[in-house]
Amino acid sequence: MYNLYLPYEVSFDEASRTYCCEGIDRLGKPFGAGSGSTLEVARKHLREYVFESLLTDASDGNDHTGDLYRAPRGDAFLRLSPLDLLPIRIRLARSMRRLKQAEVAERMGITQQAYSRLERAGSNPTFALLTRLEEALQQEILQLT
Repeated sequence: MYNLYLPYEVSFDEASRTYCCEGIDRLGKPFGAGSGSTLEVARKHLREYVFESLLTDASDGNDHTGDLYRAPRGDAFLRLSPLDLLPIRIRLARSMRRLKQAEVAERMGITQQAYSRLERAGSNPTFALLTRLEEALQQEILQLT
């Protein structure tokens, strides 16, 4: 697995004293936006939007991580690490197999609640648990290259 990057453009609205960060995908199209009273807050909101958007798309079996870059572009960009992307990859793999969380959990020998945590931001599963997940889904999650 590798980092993915989303460049963004920053603007500032004087009237509302608000920063806006607009993500730009590989086709040059907008890929979400975030705003806030500081640049850090706007960037955080863009990051949250991008993550939720990718996660929602993964639920539908759509992988939009290809819209992101494999290397930074410009000075302003978000970096999504392999750990950030893991819940998206897990949800996508399950969705493409047309399995419910409970079905995968049963195959893994864990509860549905424990499994659902794997598909949430901040999940940090052990290598052993990921190995069981790959076996349950019959698909590689960690693409070690």
